[in-house]
Amino acid sequence: MKRFLFLLLSGTLFLGACSSPSPSSNIPEKKSVTKDEVSGKDVYTNSFQKYSLEIPLAYRKAIIDKDLETNVKFKKSAKEYFFVKVSEEPESEQYEGVESSGDTILGGFPAKVYVIVDENCKGDDCAVPPKTVVRTYKNGKMYAMEFWYVKEINGVNDEVMKSFTFLE
Repeated sequence: MKRFLFLLLSGTLFLGACSSPSPSSNIPEKKSVTKDEVSGKDVYTNSFQKYSLEIPLAYRKAIIDKDLETNVKFKKSAKEYFFVKVSEEPESEQYEGVESSGDTILGGFPAKVYVIVDENCKGDDCAVPPKTVVRTYKNGKMYAMEFWYVKEINGVNDEVMKSFTFLE
């Protein structure tokens, strides 16, 4: 009987030691973009609006305007998505009155960067989340990439923006 209790107690202690978490497993992992995630790409070509771009495979495409594909959304999660919008309007009303925060290149053309934040919003649950917009013009059309929940373009968003190419 003593031998049985000794084996039972030893086995319990051994299993308990094996299943206890190691100190490093309690530390949350820092989420970062890995080269593998960035290099796993798919190419989206919009023949109607004459552009293409590389998107990570984790994103799925949702065409908002099915006729001419002027508003295309690429979504990974509820807070990881971006749009490519094309308009023949010289200035889009939604960017009216917003000062540019810098210059960049989109598809080989000079582009303006806009960071749009609702000043009345505090925290993550805002009616209008922050977004960064990169906007350029070609052949009388405005091309804008809108990165939602983003105040600075980096990581995957930067790779996507740099892959944007005009066709022709």
